[in-house]
Amino acid sequence: MSIIEKFFEQAIAYPSATAYIEANQKRVTKLELASAVIHGAKKLSGQIPPASFVAIIAQTQARWALADLIIMACGGVTVAIYPTLPLPDIAYILNDSKSSIIFVENQEQADKLEKIEGLKKFSFYEVSQGFSLLDDFTLGETLSLDELRDFKASLKAHEFSSIIYTSGTTGDSKGVIQTNKNHLANVHQVLEAKICSEEDGIFLYLPLAHSFAKLMLHLSFCTRSYICYYELHSLKNSTLNLLKVAGNISAGEHTILPSAPRLFEKVQAKLAGKLEKFPMNLLMKTGARRFIADYLKKKIFGENFKYAISGGARLDPEVNQFFEDLGISILQGYGLTETVVATHVNPVDANRIGSVGKALPGVETAFTEEGEIVIKGENVSPGYLNRKDASFAPDGFHTGDLGEMRDGYLYITGRKKDIIVLSGGKKVAPAKLEGLFKLPPVVDFVMIGDGLPHLAAFITVGEVPLEDVTMIEGYKVLLAKSSLYQTVSGHVQKINSGLANHEQVKNLLVIVGELTIESGLLTPTLKVKRRLVNELYKRIKEAE
Repeated sequence: MSIIEKFFEQAIAYPSATAYIEANQKRVTKLELASAVIHGAKKLSGQIPPASFVAIIAQTQARWALADLIIMACGGVTVAIYPTLPLPDIAYILNDSKSSIIFVENQEQADKLEKIEGLKKFSFYEVSQGFSLLDDFTLGETLSLDELRDFKASLKAHEFSSIIYTSGTTGDSKGVIQTNKNHLANVHQVLEAKICSEEDGIFLYLPLAHSFAKLMLHLSFCTRSYICYYELHSLKNSTLNLLKVAGNISAGEHTILPSAPRLFEKVQAKLAGKLEKFPMNLLMKTGARRFIADYLKKKIFGENFKYAISGGARLDPEVNQFFEDLGISILQGYGLTETVVATHVNPVDANRIGSVGKALPGVETAFTEEGEIVIKGENVSPGYLNRKDASFAPDGFHTGDLGEMRDGYLYITGRKKDIIVLSGGKKVAPAKLEGLFKLPPVVDFVMIGDGLPHLAAFITVGEVPLEDVTMIEGYKVLLAKSSLYQTVSGHVQKINSGLANHEQVKNLLVIVGELTIESGLLTPTLKVKRRLVNELYKRIKEAE
């Protein structure tokens, strides 16, 4: 069984079930989507030969899913590429995966490919010459169930379903082979753990080059669940407008919101200021908690919202507790591109804040002597494309994350490669400590310290008056004499007082703004590129 076969099995069994809902409330049934896939696959079979590696560069949208299904129906393998990547990274992935066929969404992405020769090119929307339009191949009448059955019987899916490239925080990204067996195992594991049901609606804004988002999409392919898409900011470029996404979330028909932690952090920062005006403790004691929670759920997360799932990076326990106090559950989970995908998640009825939850059924969790997490199961990838790596071992995939198990719940304690070694030999796991310091007005807090006698911190804050900053290396650096710097410094000193000496932050660099993908300091999955932040910290300090 493959993902594409499972999709057609569901479309035949539940033809009138909703496949997805677009932001304009347009509903598409599983039968309608399956018909479009068949029209596209029949017309493109000559251009997408079996075993072809086919790239997609686009924001999350219904056309992404349609292209993915057509590729699989033709016997091809989807190579997902983040639309935020620059040309050199795109060229690297195309070359490494030997992808000669590509789907792009708009002119911005089409322009990136001008200097790459030998590509067979398709687009989701009208772009310059040289691209064939996806709609030209997929438009047609809704087919009968017998036609769906005949097409399903003719399918010859590739063993691989997709290639997802790691975000490359420490070097060149590596293409992770994700087989149909891997994906189907993970879908079954999530359903068995009752994290998602067959009828749930899933709001999807995370990029589909992110494995977490791909799992959510596969749930809609393989069950009666459906996807709610957000409204694209533009059909000409790939700018993600989070304000528009937030509006789509509040108006959506979803029940579950999967997200990276950054969205919850931004919502919490805005809510915290407003809630300070209310006597929250009094309201909670007088029975208004449920009213407040229900109001916020509907106002922010949508009328039918049940809970959110956080993945892709560490969720600050303070942020998680903030929402929990309001009766809004965020279930933190864990998984990697290489483990295809989720391995642990907090149960809906037993959410333990600070942990990444319990192992999904069929997932084996072990630890090396130094505490590195090792994962084994049918969901684990067979390896990287075109290369061997010792991380894939007979005993399971060595994740590089450090952790411990408490009462059946997994806690992440650090990253093996992120361990900071001070000049005196003391070792510090920054992930355990950074969350303690990340309170308003701090936006980002990244610990620095390799080879230094004491820990330092690269900190970002919101906008301040021009007289409080100086420009260094193109960044607005907050002056130590400013009142905001003194506030941040006092906050750091207060946290320091409860820490061991080697864990205390002794030097600060405060920048106005925030870490972004565009600056090159965040990966497309919103993980901090620590090496680059370290280098920037040193350059600015040397220039002061």
